[in-house]
Amino acid sequence: MTTLLRRPWLLALLVGLLAAGAAGLVSAHNSDPTAIHACVNQAATPRGQVIIYSAPGLPGSDPSSTCGTRGTPVDWGQPGAASGTGPTGPTGPRGTGNAVDISGDPFQDLTLTPTPVGPAAGLAVGSGGHVQVTAWLLAYNTTAPPCQVLAELLVDGSTVAGPAALSTVPSGLGVAVQGGNGELTIPLAAALNLTPNATHTVQIRAQGSQQGNIGAACGAVGRTRIVLVDLG
Repeated sequence: MTTLLRRPWLLALLVGLLAAGAAGLVSAHNSDPTAIHACVNQAATPRGQVIIYSAPGLPGSDPSSTCGTRGTPVDWGQPGAASGTGPTGPTGPRGTGNAVDISGDPFQDLTLTPTPVGPAAGLAVGSGGHVQVTAWLLAYNTTAPPCQVLAELLVDGSTVAGPAALSTVPSGLGVAVQGGNGELTIPLAAALNLTPNATHTVQIRAQGSQQGNIGAACGAVGRTRIVLVDLG
């Protein structure tokens, strides 16, 4: 101490170092309210303990607070730098490019028996045999009772493909015309695995019966449309 008193400049230097050390103990955080702020205990026991005192949604959070003698400040949860673009994935198999879009206006009355309606769509399928089918059936009802129409896709004239669609066509106008009440578009779709390198056909078939009276036929088909795409 005598040495310090005799050398005032040394005393001033020591005071400055202590002040700098104290400032380090109260290192401030970045005050970002969207980040998580904590202090890491540097004491011997329990060394390394993390105390979170500020986080989004944490009651009493103060992102501008300091650790003081509690330890070293740590912040995380902030957006990091964007990473580089990942490697390009492998190229998928190329389709044949074959596709057909067939429409028809059969104006055909429905019966209690499943019956093909509208024209069939034919497609020369490539080596993969994968075909996507999207189809629509415009059904209408000219009678007062609602009509239940069951529609499905028929492949190569015999195989039913994809889920059937059971729809209720509302009460009609009482006359054999399209439009207004009693008209409903019924969608159909299926992913087919067909014999490769061959020509296949897809057609819609349907049947109709009065709601609450399955023994009475009703309904008619106004238009059909079938789109086939060869996926390769």
